[in-house]
Amino acid sequence: MRRNWTVDEIAKLRDMAGKMPAAKIASELGRGLSATMVKAHQLKVSMRCRPKRQVKMDAGPGIVGHTISR
Repeated sequence: MRRNWTVDEIAKLRDMAGKMPAAKIASELGRGLSATMVKAHQLKVSMRCRPKRQVKMDAGPGIVGHTISR
């Protein structure tokens, strides 16, 4: 059965998009994955989940790649 999207559901979709997988968003909204993806497309909202940015730690100059001999 088809039901219309509420203003609250649309706001939640916009808020969660890009922060969690589409299947999780659909589950949170009580909607099917296809319905969620179609609505996101209609709203021009990207569902691509962006990975969290990782910070590389640098050991400092002259340390990387050196071995210590005994």
